[in-house]
Amino acid sequence: MGKILGRIDLKKKDQSFREFLDTLPDVAPDLKQLATDFVEGFDAARTERISTHALAKDEEASERSEADQSFRISNGAIARLIR
Repeated sequence: MGKILGRIDLKKKDQSFREFLDTLPDVAPDLKQLATDFVEGFDAARTERISTHALAKDEEASERSEADQSFRISNGAIARLIR
């Protein structure tokens, strides 16, 4: 997903994600389908309606907030509830 979203240029005119994918002839169709499935599933957005700029900004915010990290309660959730 990063390979595709990394190609969005915020200096260029905004367009739908579907239009953007159509401008990438060097990207394999299965990778485009994977990106489509991700956007439609994770972002709950139709690719012909969601903005490429919105997706790029969302990706930047996720990277800044380290949203890919996971955390756990050290003694487990049940221990917290019992206290």
